[in-house]
Amino acid sequence: MPTRVVGLFSSGFISDKLGRKKCIILSSILQIASSCSAYFCSSFSTLLTAVALSNLFSCMVQVPSYSLLSEICLITYRGHLASLNTFNSNCGWLLGLSVGLVVPLQHFYFTLCFPSLIFLFLCWRLPESPVWLMRKGNEKGARKTLQWLRGDDYDVTPEIDELKDVINDENLENEERSSYEILASRSFLLPLVLTCSLFVFQANCGIDLTSYYIGVIFKQSSVKPQHIAILFQVGSVLLKLNINL
Repeated sequence: MPTRVVGLFSSGFISDKLGRKKCIILSSILQIASSCSAYFCSSFSTLLTAVALSNLFSCMVQVPSYSLLSEICLITYRGHLASLNTFNSNCGWLLGLSVGLVVPLQHFYFTLCFPSLIFLFLCWRLPESPVWLMRKGNEKGARKTLQWLRGDDYDVTPEIDELKDVINDENLENEERSSYEILASRSFLLPLVLTCSLFVFQANCGIDLTSYYIGVIFKQSSVKPQHIAILFQVGSVLLKLNINL
């Protein structure tokens, strides 16, 4: 769990420095390397390290992927795409459980590399965030990206002007207030407290612990624990899909 938190925080910093697209590509490469390294582990400590690194790099994809989706799409579709991204993560978890039933354990981590490999083959078509390009002063690149995303008949000038205003306001606020004042402001603390409270409430509901201990809970059942885990994950995915819809 601590490695997941480190991955989330570090990905935000890296995506701001390198860009959303490059951060996702870098995280995918590192995830492949960490997954393959698990095959060569010869002790529990090295295996634990490899698994921790794999969790860290897998979480590094989440922040830039959500940021990229929200920054390239129209406001109308922003919520739907964010929900779809979460839904894909749950489907990936379900797929991993299912694959684990048929793939030998020593080769399991190699199998988990295939989604990242497919992404690396297709990522050349992925655009960079126009918001990030504008923040780096590349207005020409941002305009070109928006034109490609919206179509040749779309007038991107109003959207570019809006991005300029937002970035100018951000720069003005950063000049007027220090980082400590921004982090201590009500506009930052209130959403942070509300979001953290909701996450704590969700974690205390027991859904995460149930998924981890599902095999132990149903070990006396005639159904194999692996099948119970898959059924549990199917129900979780369907529930979250229903909520997103």
